[in-house]
Amino acid sequence: MSEYEEERSQTQDYPEEVEKFAHEAEESTSQFNHNEPTAPPPTNDDNGYIVVSSQQQQQQQQQQNSDEDSARSPAEETKPKTAAESTSCGSFRACPYYFLVKELVLWQNPKLSGAVFGSSLVLLLSLATFTLLSVVSTLLLLALTTVGAYRFYLSLLFRIKGTYDDTFDKLSTTDFSLPKDKVQELARLLDNDLNRFVNQVKSIILWDNLATSSIAFFVTYLVYCVGSWFNTITLLILALVGLFSLPKVYQVYQVQIDQAIEQATAFAHKTADDIMAKLPFLKKKVQ
Repeated sequence: MSEYEEERSQTQDYPEEVEKFAHEAEESTSQFNHNEPTAPPPTNDDNGYIVVSSQQQQQQQQQQNSDEDSARSPAEETKPKTAAESTSCGSFRACPYYFLVKELVLWQNPKLSGAVFGSSLVLLLSLATFTLLSVVSTLLLLALTTVGAYRFYLSLLFRIKGTYDDTFDKLSTTDFSLPKDKVQELARLLDNDLNRFVNQVKSIILWDNLATSSIAFFVTYLVYCVGSWFNTITLLILALVGLFSLPKVYQVYQVQIDQAIEQATAFAHKTADDIMAKLPFLKKKVQ
């Protein structure tokens, strides 16, 4: 058989293979369409408008929802709640201003806490002895004198030995501005709390609630008595010492303190019950 006849016989076999392949593809397509639910074709009403069935509407709505879910970024889904959205209470961390003093009060950084506590205590003790103007002017003079003397020493050292210290250059280029997110959060908290405080004071002064105004009256009288016994600077010193000592002591001895408070509360309740039992006329009449 010549080469021409062999090629002709091969080309004659091609249509059979193509027809077999097309038949298999048609069977697979029909099987897939049989398994997949198909929506009924749209129909036209009397006016010629296309009528969409309820099943088609549901499928379109599901498709839109799936597209919106896929377009939603993961950052929006895992976005943390802000302090205003969080309503958890009952712990020391629930305080909205806790992030400002947690490292200082709990002594997580001993050097920073010691520096802040020591400088604040020295400032209050100085204010207790001298006037405010003298203390502020003395601190400014001390800072200017120290920095000026050190800068003069560095310039003299550069002229003699030729060594240059870039300490002041680094300090000049350092940004000491407060973080914007913390400032905005603090401003938002102060705005909400200040407005709530002003409205509460107005309600107390106008005696909108008799019980609340009465309690505020007696508390204010107690504050007046304490203020007549102690100086304001003395109270600030006691508050500063308590702020830097009590939270840390409670964190270390939390179990013992909670047990002691529970025992004291139980004893107070028992004592009150005994007094109420011995003095029946103190009990409220049940209507």
